[in-house]
Amino acid sequence: MEVLYKKIQTISLLLTLIFLFQSCYVYQKASINPDKAVAANGRMKVITTDNKKYKFLKIKKKDSTYYGITKMKGQIVNIPLEKENMKSIHPVNKTNSTILTVGTVLLSAGTVIIIIGILTFDYEANPDTIL
Repeated sequence: MEVLYKKIQTISLLLTLIFLFQSCYVYQKASINPDKAVAANGRMKVITTDNKKYKFLKIKKKDSTYYGITKMKGQIVNIPLEKENMKSIHPVNKTNSTILTVGTVLLSAGTVIIIIGILTFDYEANPDTIL
């Protein structure tokens, strides 16, 4: 039974870490123009004049129309964007996104390890360590 308990602990820890490795994105505060957004060829957050926020995998330009590329229900979708309706375009901040993702994983993993350590510590075998 104890072997099964240890395996379940290990599996749950691995599943927790896999879940936490999902990326999050931080966007730059400075806005760029649509042509620079097309040239950057990366994730963008577009804020419209009515303050709606849209997140796109990238922005492309075909003829004179800009399109936001996004994924909906597993399909790649091109959403037309009108230049006069775009209030601001914010590119992803890759450095801060990486730091935030790694920091979140390390903090969560450390918390899980501390909790497991507290729960598995044998207080009866070590009575002198009780505060």
